Amino acid sequence: STSVRLGIIGCGAIASKHSASVARMAGVELTACADVKRDAADALAARHGAASFAGGTALLESGLVDAVVVATPHRFH
Repeated sequence: STSVRLGIIGCGAIASKHSASVARMAGVELTACADVKRDAADALAARHGAASFAGGTALLESGLVDAVVVATPHRFH
């Protein structure tokens, strides 16, 4: 079967919790991470073998995801 390719937009503390949960889920693969703080995106992506982006728009336009988790601070949702 095909896995759902998941991206995370916002790579702070809560994203680490989400990505750990995703890693334990069958049929879901973390394929992309994005954050305006590029070092945060790079670090989370490196832990999961995912691509890294400097913003959500680039992640969405990449074609690497089927769905996303928005893990930015509430005021940015």
